[in-house]
Amino acid sequence: MMRAMKWMGLCAGMLLLASPLVHAADGAAIAKANNCMTCHGVDTRKMMGPSFKEIANRYKGKNVEALMVERIKKGGSGEWGAMPMPAQPQLSDADARAIVKWMMAR
Repeated sequence: MMRAMKWMGLCAGMLLLASPLVHAADGAAIAKANNCMTCHGVDTRKMMGPSFKEIANRYKGKNVEALMVERIKKGGSGEWGAMPMPAQPQLSDADARAIVKWMMAR
């Protein structure tokens, strides 16, 4: 019985640790499904817009989740050059937040 309880505790702990990885994978899938990667590279490849890694590096250590969710949903321009980022109003806040969490984990 004690061994089973230890095993259940270990499994629960592993699920908690794995949880951010699941969200990160979801963020990448959501970004890909919504054509974000048409303009943004993942790591260092700059395309029309900055790479997700460049964005993460600029805002590293800052509490920008709400700002990034808003920019994804409403679009923006001027932060990274003249090319505007189109709005993505079809994304739910949860999906936009998943993209931000994935991006900031770069």
